[in-house]
Amino acid sequence: MPDRILLLSRDKDLLYTREQIFQRAGYVTVSATNLQSALALAVEQEPAVILVGHTFSAEEQRLFVERLHETHPHLRILLLREGLIDPTILLAACESFLRSDPATARVQVLY
Repeated sequence: MPDRILLLSRDKDLLYTREQIFQRAGYVTVSATNLQSALALAVEQEPAVILVGHTFSAEEQRLFVERLHETHPHLRILLLREGLIDPTILLAACESFLRSDPATARVQVLY
């Protein structure tokens, strides 16, 4: 079964584009445009990776990670700090994150 990725961004056009990129690469995607919905989906869907877009500030991203990891510390979160990330770099970062040791790699930041 393909890995599920939760995509989070306030920019609906960017969210749609990332959905297409990940689906074409064989992933199942779920998406949210706000942190509250993302928290609910993360708990319900238990995605392999949660990708938090740059449209959320570093502080919002930090609070999201803290809140989610209070109850679901095993979930992996990839935080994006820049908006225009080449799709091949984004996919490679996600795939590398999925291959990393889940006990030691739960949050990564991509600049």
